[in-house]
Amino acid sequence: MGIIIRNNSGEIRSFLNIEDGLAYEAKLWRDEELKSTDYIVYVTDHPQHSDYMAYRVALRDWPSTDDFPSTKPTL
Repeated sequence: MGIIIRNNSGEIRSFLNIEDGLAYEAKLWRDEELKSTDYIVYVTDHPQHSDYMAYRVALRDWPSTDDFPSTKPTL
């Protein structure tokens, strides 16, 4: 049994292995989180700037952790 996932641009991907599909879906979520926090990189006087920067590092590192894809990084 497999899994079918539609990405944010409407492309449909199918995976034979459910774990691969879940990892793909998690990376889509991560990419959207990075995009939605891009602006903070340039707002250095934002009160939570360092928190956002640490969150972005955690998002980028997440796929290589043992918690991937089950536990998402949080801000």
